[in-house]
Amino acid sequence: MVDLEYQILVPHRPGHMSVWKKDEVIRERFRIGADVPIIFIEVELGDTSEFEHVPLMRIDKENDMEIIRVSKCSSVSHVMAAIALEFSKFGRPPEVIFGWSNESPLAANLNFLFMGQGNVPWMVQELIRRAEPSEAKRPRVIIG
Repeated sequence: MVDLEYQILVPHRPGHMSVWKKDEVIRERFRIGADVPIIFIEVELGDTSEFEHVPLMRIDKENDMEIIRVSKCSSVSHVMAAIALEFSKFGRPPEVIFGWSNESPLAANLNFLFMGQGNVPWMVQELIRRAEPSEAKRPRVIIG
């Protein structure tokens, strides 16, 4: 998986849309060919009131799709940024593609502060910017 020259990472929330439908939507919206692999990332938060978490990660292959599943973590943004930064160590930095949220900016910020969710694309971009000083090595965050 990480030895791919070009990686596209896409967060996926189970229960909103199937991963197969999301693959179809992302490919159409961003004009990504069928030959370009997309790696989906599913993040399940642990108890946000706990101060220490020990995240669990597993990588599944379902048909031709690869899905990284991370559970028991405290922040979706931190998981997404960490995975993108890790992928950037191998080959070209990945692109992380997010969809638009229908949530208001205020609600997104409050959800992030209190629940570790919301405003995820902005936070991922900021975490990546802080962690990787070289713009050429930074994963690119795309919202659309």
